[in-house]
Amino acid sequence: MRRVALFLLFLVGTLAGHMDARAAEGPAKITEIVPIILKNATTSVDNFAPDQHRGMIVRAWRDTGNAHGYYRYMVMVEGGGDRKPWHLATIDTHDQKRGERGPEMDTIRDAPHTFEDIVESVKFARAKVNGEPRTLMIVAIRDTGKADSLADKTPVDVEFYQLTIGDEEDGTPPYYFDRIQAVRVKGTYSNADCALAKEVAAVLGPSAAVCGP
Repeated sequence: MRRVALFLLFLVGTLAGHMDARAAEGPAKITEIVPIILKNATTSVDNFAPDQHRGMIVRAWRDTGNAHGYYRYMVMVEGGGDRKPWHLATIDTHDQKRGERGPEMDTIRDAPHTFEDIVESVKFARAKVNGEPRTLMIVAIRDTGKADSLADKTPVDVEFYQLTIGDEEDGTPPYYFDRIQAVRVKGTYSNADCALAKEVAAVLGPSAAVCGP
């Protein structure tokens, strides 16, 4: 647990020395990262949204009967009335190819494959963004487009999402995760979690045990 916290605490500052500056998006300054440790099925988090409303992260395993099972994550924020007691926090990826109807998604999934060659990893954390306390979703994605197999080492992109309050006049949802920064880490990796762990010389979760020296 301590090593997980140390990883997220130093994630942004350490990655800054390893990121390809040409891939960076946005000027957001992300500091004081503390992990949200997910429990089985549901995890309740107080002061989750910028307006201090409580949040709920739902994680469920999708068993496909082979090595391509995955976890799917749904995030909810407590509302203010009986008619809408909870709001679904959507995800704005800013990427038409990843979204369900354009760039926006209702839920997000990881892609652990055999857990030794994780393709996509999803983490949640509390942090300060430009000095303000915020909830983050951090996604590490291997670019496997040119790989012969999922075991091959590939480039890895890391995306930072900030939970944001929407604006009804703009047609945005009441709460959504907005991508505030995307970077490509230097080097290639066969495991998305290992890409993060190696960059900060710490271990992110039990899957990092297979990263090796």
